[in-house]
Amino acid sequence: MRRARSIFVWILLLGVASPAIAGQAAQEQPGRVVDRIVARIEGDIILLSQVRELGAFQRLVEGKSESDDGLLAELIEQWIVQTEATESRFPEPAQSEVDRELARLAAQFPTAEAYKGAPDACAADLYRALY
Repeated sequence: MRRARSIFVWILLLGVASPAIAGQAAQEQPGRVVDRIVARIEGDIILLSQVRELGAFQRLVEGKSESDDGLLAELIEQWIVQTEATESRFPEPAQSEVDRELARLAAQFPTAEAYKGAPDACAADLYRALY
């Protein structure tokens, strides 16, 4: 009985001391912020990296991007549309529509090589924007 009580006391002490030790260790080692939450919508979140990614995409397609506030507003609007489409069970687009939009995007580039190299340029822009 005495041994069981001793074990219980040790478990209790470790349970109480562990959060304090973990908190002290966290204070000693400064953390690196990897991403930030910039908006919460119902149960979802929008991250700073998503804002930057949309900005990089806009620079790729349009040659410029909106302000961060404008990009956030665009992401919120996309969230609303996506949520409404999901709830209304809106059908997926036909492959012909997807192909037509890809052709329209490709036509914005001067050559096929420029279009094929665009993802690499976008990835480089995105990397610079994020890091």
